[in-house]
Amino acid sequence: MLKKRKKNKTEKEIGSFLGKNIKFEGDLKFSGAIRIEGHVKGNISGEGTLIIDIDGKVESDIIVSNVINYGKIHGNIIAEKKIDLRASGIVFGNIKAPVIEIEEGATFQGNCQTHQIKQVDRKKTPVTDHIKPGAEITEK
Repeated sequence: MLKKRKKNKTEKEIGSFLGKNIKFEGDLKFSGAIRIEGHVKGNISGEGTLIIDIDGKVESDIIVSNVINYGKIHGNIIAEKKIDLRASGIVFGNIKAPVIEIEEGATFQGNCQTHQIKQVDRKKTPVTDHIKPGAEITEK
């Protein structure tokens, strides 16, 4: 019998949802909370929480407030508050946030950097799809 995982408060307040059979290509901007179970290719930015489900696959550079990852991310992540890599989560890319949690069992390949909590200037922080894992994440 499979044990269902308990959803946290943010996951219960999801305003947008990309289902398992959705394939989206392009820049995705959001506010609030969004859950991705499908495949997204492009840049993701938003003021809120991005949740990648266990079946979700993201090929994107990401700039958001919070990230909770159960799925696969190929790209760099900058979070204004927190990055949470869960046991089933996989990240190939650099990550940067004031708080970074990596649960036992998660896969992470890249550079990790923490910093003081501050507002990221989204107009000055480019999100580009040509940054390769292992490259340095910098704020301009």
